[in-house]
Amino acid sequence: MFDRTTYEIKAHLGTIAERELNGETWAKEVNLVSWNGRPAVIDVREWNSDHTQMKHGITLNDTEVDNLVYWLTDYQDRRYI
Repeated sequence: MFDRTTYEIKAHLGTIAERELNGETWAKEVNLVSWNGRPAVIDVREWNSDHTQMKHGITLNDTEVDNLVYWLTDYQDRRYI
């Protein structure tokens, strides 16, 4: 038997994009989420409008966020060359 995953969105940091799917709005969001009562992590995934359904996403700890910011900044600096 599978245990049910619990989550609590501690803070909404931003929305990357929105799209309509089967008449419902889904938003790709960056949130601070606590999964199964653990310390909150940065979470990037799509959510339906009332946050009761979600798509696959990724979670990042603080070190991973720092690395991602580094590489995205590097990408942003280079893509105009």
